[in-house]
Amino acid sequence: MIESNIIYNFEDFRTLVSSKAKEGSYYLLYDDLYFEKIDKNTMITREAYTVAGRYTKSFNIIKYISFKVKDDYTTKEIAEFIELLRKHTTILLTIFNPKKKDCFLLFISNKEDSQLEREIKNLLEMEE
Repeated sequence: MIESNIIYNFEDFRTLVSSKAKEGSYYLLYDDLYFEKIDKNTMITREAYTVAGRYTKSFNIIKYISFKVKDDYTTKEIAEFIELLRKHTTILLTIFNPKKKDCFLLFISNKEDSQLEREIKNLLEMEE
């Protein structure tokens, strides 16, 4: 199942990210190449909020998409998939929880949104 929606303000962003950024998850920020692990002493860095705050204050439409994978993917495999998705839009933040197999993307909406969703659906269909 894929869930997608628009983020209307910075408060919505903070609430959503806080609910997804749980211990045991990993996050990939904007143009980083590798995931950082979130443990009980770590929260999403200030940089993530700074980047998102910059884009939510501009004229961009920020959206999120959340989906659950069935297979056991490594953070490296998810990072490679995110790199493929970056061809279609600017992804500000990715949060991946390998235990729950949840993936959450925060991105700048554009005319390629349907292509982004299609790539995710293709991945999910390949798992079946």
